Amino acid sequence: MKYAAIEVPRAQFSVRLMCRVLGVSRAGFYASGKRAVSARAKRDEELRTQIRAVSRAAALLAARASMPSCTRKASDVAAKEWPA
Repeated sequence: MKYAAIEVPRAQFSVRLMCRVLGVSRAGFYASGKRAVSARAKRDEELRTQIRAVSRAAALLAARASMPSCTRKASDVAAKEWPA
């Protein structure tokens, strides 16, 4: 996680300074860029994707529930015609 914090402001500050402030080695920072993505990071990304999908679906359901019924019927037709 500290290595990711170094990557973002890299244009503003030197890697040497950020590594010293965060208490990590420069060699470790550069090596982290060469490592493959861990299984945990892959699972986390899959979960983030699923959480976003569920969140969007919940928001759509909440919006639909607050619509008047005449508008809701029109939105159902539009949703069926709209490509996913």
